[in-house]
Amino acid sequence: MITTKMSLDLKNEGILATAIHPGWVKTDMGGPTASIDTVKSVTGCMSVMEKLHGEEGTGKFYHGVTGDTIGW
Repeated sequence: MITTKMSLDLKNEGILATAIHPGWVKTDMGGPTASIDTVKSVTGCMSVMEKLHGEEGTGKFYHGVTGDTIGW
């Protein structure tokens, strides 16, 4: 909800706000059995950010690996 609210607050300034789930990443927190490595996670998240344009992409929650919108 905070992402949606922030996107509305920043709309007039032309700033997009979104949330991106990085996936289950092989890190100290994700552990060695996680499904993806950090390179795939970061690459996916960057790909999602590159596709965000205008109001249609702001205030949403995306999966960083697939690029799909995740329902709140």
